[in-house]
Amino acid sequence: MTLSYRPFMEQVAKRLDALSSQQLRQLFLEWASNEHPNRRASFLDQLSILEPPTKPVNETAVLAEKVHAFCQAVENGDYCNGWGWDDAIDDERELGDESWAGEMDTFLADVRRLLIDGDSQTALSLYSALLDALETGFDPGHLPGSPDPTEMLHENLQEHVNLYGRAVYLEALPAERPEKLLAAIHQHEYLKHHFSLKAMIDAATDPLPGFDAFLPGWIEHLLQHPSNRTGQDVREAVRLLGSEAIADFASVQSDRVPGIYLDWLDSLKEANEWEKAAKVAVQALEQLDLDLLIRVRVGDELAAIGRKLKVGKLVLQGLKASFESGPDLESLVHLLVEARRTSQFSIVHQSVMERLAVLNKRSARLDFNLDEDLQRTSASPDLLLQARLLSGDLDEALADNALSQSAVYAFLAAVVFPQPLKPWVLENWRHELGRISSDLHQDYLSLLREALQENVPDQAQQERYLTAVRDKLLAAVNSIVVSQSRYAYDMAAKDLALLAQILTDLGRSDEAKALFQDAHSRYPRHSSFRAEVRKAEKMVVT
Repeated sequence: MTLSYRPFMEQVAKRLDALSSQQLRQLFLEWASNEHPNRRASFLDQLSILEPPTKPVNETAVLAEKVHAFCQAVENGDYCNGWGWDDAIDDERELGDESWAGEMDTFLADVRRLLIDGDSQTALSLYSALLDALETGFDPGHLPGSPDPTEMLHENLQEHVNLYGRAVYLEALPAERPEKLLAAIHQHEYLKHHFSLKAMIDAATDPLPGFDAFLPGWIEHLLQHPSNRTGQDVREAVRLLGSEAIADFASVQSDRVPGIYLDWLDSLKEANEWEKAAKVAVQALEQLDLDLLIRVRVGDELAAIGRKLKVGKLVLQGLKASFESGPDLESLVHLLVEARRTSQFSIVHQSVMERLAVLNKRSARLDFNLDEDLQRTSASPDLLLQARLLSGDLDEALADNALSQSAVYAFLAAVVFPQPLKPWVLENWRHELGRISSDLHQDYLSLLREALQENVPDQAQQERYLTAVRDKLLAAVNSIVVSQSRYAYDMAAKDLALLAQILTDLGRSDEAKALFQDAHSRYPRHSSFRAEVRKAEKMVVT
């Protein structure tokens, strides 16, 4: 982890204060003894107790001239001489003189020193020019090397972006700081993600003048000029004002910056005010739009608080909210496990089905809102199928006519119920459940088993499930082989083995053998597939 300048210097000062003069002497002697011979002279120069010589008046002007000449060369494309293949990245890229990166590193370090020494005016001018040049490099014909020119630099670019922000702040009139700082950030589209107020503060040791007075105006300006950064920038500024400001802001602006509730909860937890945190989380869930993804995190917080306070009602309420606003298989399993544990399964499952019915009526669309506070939810159509499976409503699930591979396993489990599936079949099923963390696989299987215990399929249902699954798998096998998708031959053969294993477990070994025989006779010219079938036959446990 890279330390920011201010906390680094604070730690250096703190540790130096703790050392005696003798300890300092010993420390420097050890450093000197380990110094590389080529750097001994410069080491001695750094130990000089003399005041550094006064810089020539024109040294800053010379630096400015070099920087502007460099930036003009970048603009002119002087560093590029062609386009070609690079084996290192297995792609084409611009070729040319990549020494530009070392030059920019040097210039950035020099400008940083200017700002630290107090020349914010020149630093602002040169930083602006250098960052403009760097962004130019994202377009073809300017900076050879990586397609992302920032990857070519050794300097800490995040620190330099925030030093640039610091220079903008220092050079602006107090009343103009919010407007000028925001404009400067958005001027550099590829670099603005590096900026934050905290990093800008920590980029130097001197406090920013008038910062407390700046924050309210900054927040208001952000809200008046929304962008995909508004949520994160406003929340950071409010956090810097303190816990009381967070609570006040949440009470009036949570509709515009809903994530402020998370910051409020963090401040309450840090103060060990758990009961109040529970009330705030419940309030947030009641007030926030059901479709906001950030509501998922509030629900997770409430569930965690409920566990801390040992209040099961809060845990269930939090998990329900997380599923409502960010439905996926993992949140569904978490919710249904808790519903089983608290004997609320029927009520909770009904609410799950109602929520999924609402979401599935909407046209599927991607949410391109990059402001995480305002991103909205959607649900996979497959989730409705999973919800039906985990409630034991297999007939409705079968009517969906869109059986996923994990649903196939669920139906086969119902066919052999109450016998357990063979270990290799379960292992394949866990692979199909890859959308949930591995520690939830057993929870999923337990939920299904409990559902089947309450809705034991009769023989006619079992036969119907087996027929549907057989038709699906054999159609998939045929599609793979006929299209000669060789990369999927092993998967198709394993599907045959899966069917054969279930038939064997049902005491229908002859039908299992017939599956493999039919595959060999149906595809006589597909020797690679038939080789996979022979391997698959050995997987079946009799």
